[in-house]
Amino acid sequence: MQKKIYYREKSEKFFINYSKRKEKSRKNFVKHLKILNNTTGEIRNIEYDLVEDVEKIYYNLTQRSIDLLNLTDELDYSGCAFVTLTLDSQYHKYTSASGKHIKNKKWNTATIQDGYLKLNKTFKAIHKQLYRDKIEFKYLKALEPHKSFTPHLHALFYYKNKQEFNNLLKIIGNKINIVSKHKIQKKDGNIKNMLVGGNGIGRVEVEEIKDKSRGSAYLLKYLRKSYLENPYRLDGWKKYNKIRLITCSDNIVPNYIFNRLYNFLPKNFKTGDLSSLTWCRKNINIYVKTLESGCVIKDKIKLKNDNARFSVYVEKEEIEEVNEKFDEIEIELENRIEKLETECDMYNFLYRYSFENKHEECRREEYFINLTRIKSEWDKLKKIYNKPIVKKTKIIGMRIWDNLLQMEIYNKADFELMYEMIEESSSNLRTLFS
Repeated sequence: MQKKIYYREKSEKFFINYSKRKEKSRKNFVKHLKILNNTTGEIRNIEYDLVEDVEKIYYNLTQRSIDLLNLTDELDYSGCAFVTLTLDSQYHKYTSASGKHIKNKKWNTATIQDGYLKLNKTFKAIHKQLYRDKIEFKYLKALEPHKSFTPHLHALFYYKNKQEFNNLLKIIGNKINIVSKHKIQKKDGNIKNMLVGGNGIGRVEVEEIKDKSRGSAYLLKYLRKSYLENPYRLDGWKKYNKIRLITCSDNIVPNYIFNRLYNFLPKNFKTGDLSSLTWCRKNINIYVKTLESGCVIKDKIKLKNDNARFSVYVEKEEIEEVNEKFDEIEIELENRIEKLETECDMYNFLYRYSFENKHEECRREEYFINLTRIKSEWDKLKKIYNKPIVKKTKIIGMRIWDNLLQMEIYNKADFELMYEMIEESSSNLRTLFS
């Protein structure tokens, strides 16, 4: 008897295969690339390891969470809250039944991308309101796939006092159109506030962490399994749905600088000490120059420390590019709008019809709510993505100066990318015609 394959297993296999195809394509591309050091003449191969890349994401999350804790200690922030946003059942394609994942009858065809946009929109609304109310806070936000592959949002909020925590709780309740609320006293002494929303956010958990230093451990514990258990599943889910996994309120030392500096850090910060990012933040200067058409339009000091060990000089260029996916997005939008118009005609017909059955009346109301949601979300998507020209910032130069040794230890201009296949082809052509 053939084993029955449930919906979720199909999706999991799809994301894993998608990631493996992307990995294979990238490996085939980079195997022809080499890096030439123009100063020393050294030529190095470029290697790509997807599992290592996913592990780096988790390592960077660890670094960010520890550094944020250190930063809030320096700013005398006394409190920490662990917030989890879970989408309503209508966003979950699958549900559990008898230990198996099967199709959810309440699902309203919302995609993973729809759920991702909903979570981000809600989080941004909370963030903006905190800013408007002049509440001082820092945050670290991370996303992971739920068992149904619908996005799940976790965030750490650091604040100065109990009053600001109460304000945070009130703002979250307002932004999710709170329906009900209750508290749970946990064994470790933490109090978990359970909020039920009425605008697509099904449940919000706001846990007031008694020991602030344990905040990062809470976040890392929740994410460790989904990030490291199956790297291909996470990578495929992230890439296919264009999901940004980690966002931090204070990205003072960007990853591209931290990763480059890591090799030059003192040894005691490279042997398992998780505060290496904090060391970088306190011991480097960052100067950023932005160019447009060869002219300097921005020149700013991003980070300044007295007696800094390293000085980093970054050059960026603002460029306009044609959005290659513009035509594809336009066709997709037209198809969705056409579908909506059909649904509108159907709704107008249903609206005229007088229902005797209460169940049918409820179905009509649910249909109307879903239709309104889809319309508003696609109107916003058009504004965000439906642009033929997009502006991008490209890093064109970076230098690192060691102030202690008084020497330049890295210059992007010293390295040149070589494409081996082109050279081999040219060599073969010269042999053929000689």
